[in-house]
Order: sequence, then C-alpha cells, then structure tokens
Amino acid sequence: MFRPIAEKRILPREEIGRAAAYFRTGKVLRAALIRKGVINTNYVLRTKKGRFLLRLYNLSSLESVKDELQLLQHLTERGLRVPQPRKGKRGHVLAFDSFPLCCFHYIEGKKPVTTAALIKEVGALTGDLHNLTAAYGASYRKEGEGVLPMLRLAEEAREALLRGGFKDAEGFLASIAAGMSEIRFPRSLPEGIIHVDIKEENVLRDRHGALALIDFDNSYRDKLINDVGSCLMWWCMARERLDMSSAGAFLKGYEGRRRLSREERMNIIPAFEFNLLKQALKYAYICLPRKEFAEKKAYYFLRCYQNVKREEKRLAEAFSA
Repeated sequence: MFRPIAEKRILPREEIGRAAAYFRTGKVLRAALIRKGVINTNYVLRTKKGRFLLRLYNLSSLESVKDELQLLQHLTERGLRVPQPRKGKRGHVLAFDSFPLCCFHYIEGKKPVTTAALIKEVGALTGDLHNLTAAYGASYRKEGEGVLPMLRLAEEAREALLRGGFKDAEGFLASIAAGMSEIRFPRSLPEGIIHVDIKEENVLRDRHGALALIDFDNSYRDKLINDVGSCLMWWCMARERLDMSSAGAFLKGYEGRRRLSREERMNIIPAFEFNLLKQALKYAYICLPRKEFAEKKAYYFLRCYQNVKREEKRLAEAFSA
C-alpha cells in the first residue's frame, strides 16, 4: 500500500523518448522534472504538438491506475475539468521497470490565490465531484485509506520508524492508533469515489477562468464525508487550528451543489480528525528516509489533531446545528 520513498525514480532521457513515441506526443523539445510532490515522478514535456504531463506511478498498481484513468474519462465526459489521459499505441499505460507510466494532456493554468471566495469555489468543485462519483458504478479496486487500512499501516510502520530513529516513534504511533481507534463511521453514510488530496497545488485556474482538479492517484471509494474532512484539513487550518470562517466558506460552496445530510454533518469532525491522523502517519512513514522533514510534517498534523480534539465538542455542535 505505502512504503518509504527515499528519492523519486528519475526517468532516463531515452526512456522519456520511448514514452513520447508510445504516446505519440511528437518529438520532445524539453522535459522538465516537477520537483514538488512526495510520491510520483512527473515531467512536463514540451513537444511540437504541445505540452503533456508524463507521470511515473511509484506506489500504484497497474489495476488501480487503470481504474483512475477510467474515472477521469467519466468525469471529463460530464464536464468536470480534470486531466485527460492520452492513449498510446497499445493502450493508456506503458511500463517502466514494472511501474505504470502514463501521459496526460497538460492543463494550462495557474495556482489561484487562496481567498474566502476561492475556498467557496473549491467547496462547489468538491460538491460537483461527489455528485458525479456517488453515482459512479464502475469497479474501483484500490483498497484506499480508510480507518482499518490506516490502523494496519501504523502496525506495519512501527519497525521502520523505530529502526529509522523517528522521534518518539512509540509515543507517536500510540497517539495515532488511539485516535483512529475512536473513529467509527456509520455504514449508512453516502459513498462514492473520493479524491482525498484536494489541496492548493492540485487546484488550477485554467485560461478560461474555470477551476481544474488534478492528481487523482490517491482516489478510492469511501464515505464522501471523508473528502470533506480532507478539504477542511488542506484549506481551513490557521495556526494549527480549524478556522471556522474558512470552513464556513467551504461548506457554503459545497452545499450549494450537494446538500449534506444531518448524519453527514454529525461526522464532519470525526472525518476531519481522521484525515489529520492519517496525514501524520503517511508523512512519518513515506518520508522516513528524509527523517527531519518527516518528523516536521508528521508532528505538525498530530498537533493539529490534538488541538481539534480539545475543542471537539464545541466544533461538533457548530457543524451539526
């Protein structure tokens, strides 16, 4: 599912050329490595036919990548601005050392400035996404990042964190496990494919002024409210606490497109807390080879969780009202 990543795989120049030929992008004039991001290896290719994004999936299986590409096609056909896969000579996926390699039409756009108005737009975009994925009937084989898989990951990560000298690994993992063990989502909550990574670097404003959503490689089928909790984590934190003004803007945009049930509202804070714990664990384990960075990120999210936990009752009452 996850494993520590010391460095992203770098594609040799000849492999980039082979991929360009397979996906018929035209001769590569320039290939620029995108250094942001923790897991996948991404290049922007400039060719005579335009610009393309070449992505090497460092953790995803071939089956989960195929499911992702099928979902993107479904969303594109229904008007959502998402990456469009480019078909190659024998399909949409090429292998590099057994790792899936895909090509996407590059979305020309810029990272918008974060304001209350943008957060409301992101809420609306998330609501649109959920309306489309709640009715999505195709298979989605990725296990995902729910409570039980994350508890298993905490157990699997224990030896690596201890061996790697992660700061107070036992105490950290005990806090993660204790917090996650308290979280139980009702089976009756609405489900669909959730993005789980709708953060600032994955939202672009295209040249027509519309918001585009990228990086679906973490998506999986789960309770829709978990995506809401993830968005609150990425967009609505200030000084390690939940900013209620930003949260209100996001939810206003979201509910303008998709109304939350009373049961979903009662589970906003558990979903928010779960995402904070999950992110702390993922940074600790995946980024362990960069120990200082892993500790900084992991303990940031753990502190955020602890602060929210102290205000849990007040926040829950505010959202369920």
